[in-house]
Amino acid sequence: MAQKKWLLSVLSIAGVLAVGTVVMLLLMSNKVVAEETAVVAQGRVVKTTMLEPSSQEVRIFADGFLQSIQKTTLRSPVSGQVKAVFGGLQDGLAVRKGDVLLSLDDRRSALAFETARLDMLKSASQFATTADIPSERRQIWRDFARKLSASESHNLPGLPHGDDREELLAATLGVRGSWNSLQGAALNLNEHQIRAPFDGVISGDGMSPGSWISAGTALGTLINAQTLELPLALSIRDLPSIKVGDTVFIRRGDDENQKMGVVARIEPILDSGTQMAQVYVQIPSSDGMNWRPGTYVQAEIRGRVFDWALRLPRTCLIGGRVPLLVDGTLHLAEVDVLAFDQRDVILAANLPVDSQLVVTLLQNPIEGMALTVGGDA
Repeated sequence: MAQKKWLLSVLSIAGVLAVGTVVMLLLMSNKVVAEETAVVAQGRVVKTTMLEPSSQEVRIFADGFLQSIQKTTLRSPVSGQVKAVFGGLQDGLAVRKGDVLLSLDDRRSALAFETARLDMLKSASQFATTADIPSERRQIWRDFARKLSASESHNLPGLPHGDDREELLAATLGVRGSWNSLQGAALNLNEHQIRAPFDGVISGDGMSPGSWISAGTALGTLINAQTLELPLALSIRDLPSIKVGDTVFIRRGDDENQKMGVVARIEPILDSGTQMAQVYVQIPSSDGMNWRPGTYVQAEIRGRVFDWALRLPRTCLIGGRVPLLVDGTLHLAEVDVLAFDQRDVILAANLPVDSQLVVTLLQNPIEGMALTVGGDA
């Protein structure tokens, strides 16, 4: 009997505990539901900023390698043995326009030139003495002969030209034929010397006296290091925002100094694979910086300017729309995209001036969803 009462007491206590546990669980569940309901009613916490239209300039960033605008491959037009070489035509050799870079054995050509010059002097002297021309014209021919006798193959004096009658006499008496022969001999002799066509720097493997070269042999490349340009590959999206004449700021690595160039030309044809076009930036040589062809640089193109527009981070653009906070809810507003640059998008200022832009990155944004402005979004 006592044992039965004891069991009933235990069962009563267990029942009370079970009921209490169920009540506590229900209370806790209701609290969580209440908190979740409060969060939903309050809305997602986001950061916003006011839209402020202003003048906006497109800035396009790219990089590339400097190259020379003016360069040429030096070649010998004739075959022969190398007699002299300027500085060995070593790589990096600086030369000036007109410097004789290489001389070939020209003894045969020099003899042919002297023979042709003597024949021309004879013809000119005879013409000045015997031709039926005015005395002042005779003196002009004598002066020509005097200059010719002291000239070199590369600086022959110009043949005198008179009226039609004098020209016919000169042709008839063989003066013209002698002049043509002299010019041919001078050209052949001059081809045994290779001169620098402009100031620049040699790029090549060098050359030694005594070597034999054939006609057309490449002697090296002459590069004008003072006339630089920068080719940049830009996407089809960037091209409408730039034009010839736009300013370009060019920097080399971490160097604080920078050059300022201009867009010189834009290739009209896109690369079919990359859908990019080459844009060439011309760089002035007057700033004294020692930049060489082949230098890697970064460029910032200052392109089109929009007088009244909005600049937003690209992340704010959602399928051609931007997120705005309107009366505590999300509104995805249609916008007109004017241009893109490296990090931002430039939009037409056709949104209300007091609009609040949601700058927090939203996952699965839904029109009309509740939002709340907060500092730690």
